[in-house]
Amino acid sequence: ALKSLKLPDTFDTSSLKSGTYWMFSDCGYTAMEELDLGPKFTITTAVSNVSGMFNGCGYKSLKKLDLSKCTFNIGNSGNMNYMFSDMGHDSMTEFILGPNFNTSRVVNMNTTFSGCGYGALTSFDLEDKFNTSKVKDMSGMFANFGYKAMKTLDLGPYFITSSATSMSTMFKNCGYTALESLDLGDSFNAGKVT
Repeated sequence: ALKSLKLPDTFDTSSLKSGTYWMFSDCGYTAMEELDLGPKFTITTAVSNVSGMFNGCGYKSLKKLDLSKCTFNIGNSGNMNYMFSDMGHDSMTEFILGPNFNTSRVVNMNTTFSGCGYGALTSFDLEDKFNTSKVKDMSGMFANFGYKAMKTLDLGPYFITSSATSMSTMFKNCGYTALESLDLGDSFNAGKVT
């Protein structure tokens, strides 16, 4: 029955040294419409595993996730697999990573956005700090992402695939029904993909 989760301003995560994996997984699965992490939700380079963090969160009712007040500076050899998979699956219309979502140290993005915003998300922009230059596994990364309504997907200026070795099902059924524009950027290189 959970409809809303708002973390207070005193919820400060800047001293975390372990992972935040599966932290909000399936939280408010049926009824949650709002998730607000607050201004002091900070992931520093001491945290490298954020896999499954929002997996299935607000699956049926979440309409928006805005991380622009938060800081994500994921650590070395970072793992983001399943981080946002199936989040807001049925109803999410707005998803904002914000200017402080730094992925430059991440190596695993397997199924990161798979099934996210499946039913209602219309557009998505990875923004400037989303850097994939060290990512090796991109398999299933955008599979079923924005399946029914997404019209545009902009991967941003730092979507760099020169380290990637796996891209299986990377865009499978992404924007399946309505996609009109997919901007891969200028650094889409599949030279190491096996």
